[in-house]
Amino acid sequence: MRVRDAQGQPVDGLVVMFSVEPSWTQYASITPAEALTRNGEAHATFQASTTGVVRVMTRVDNVTLGTTITVVGRETPRDAS
Repeated sequence: MRVRDAQGQPVDGLVVMFSVEPSWTQYASITPAEALTRNGEAHATFQASTTGVVRVMTRVDNVTLGTTITVVGRETPRDAS
């Protein structure tokens, strides 16, 4: 998440909260759930245990933004022997 002020400058020290939509809470996680901005950015890692489309929400103060992530399976390599 990138956080900028009205003049477009990076904002430090704000708490950014990350979450997944309620129907995904048992299948996906975001770590950490809260992070402070540094150089105007806050980072978190998304992990999912199933495939599908999930909405991830980020909130700073009273502003909430969402994005959609499509989770696809990964093929397991076959034994070449």
